[in-house]
Amino acid sequence: MDVLLTPWRFMADLYRGKLWVNIWVHVLIIVNLAGPFFWQHEIAQIVFYTFLPTMVLMLTLYYHFGMERVLGFGHILWIGLVPYLVLNWPTLTGHVSIYIGVVVICNTISLIFDINDVRLHFKQTNTYTKSEI
Repeated sequence: MDVLLTPWRFMADLYRGKLWVNIWVHVLIIVNLAGPFFWQHEIAQIVFYTFLPTMVLMLTLYYHFGMERVLGFGHILWIGLVPYLVLNWPTLTGHVSIYIGVVVICNTISLIFDINDVRLHFKQTNTYTKSEI
């Protein structure tokens, strides 16, 4: 697989999958890339700049494994981001407060799915490896 085509292939696989997953992934992308609308707030820049390596990690995982449960590992940076946002949320006011609230809710829901997906991936991989022995 040509690495430069990875984003296009990822999106094509996503569109071939379940509609709700496709919608959910697009919501996550939009929410996490909306930081520039609140650029004067450092916290929005942190959300944006955390999403960039997250996208790279997701596409790297996709390149190596395809559309598998292990892709949930791509959101590992959110395990640090979400608590940071929650701790700083009380200091925010106005639209940025609402934005950060939406990011926290969306990324937390995603992490719940991701943690379970990664657990199931390694459980399946471990079971498969044991049965080969």
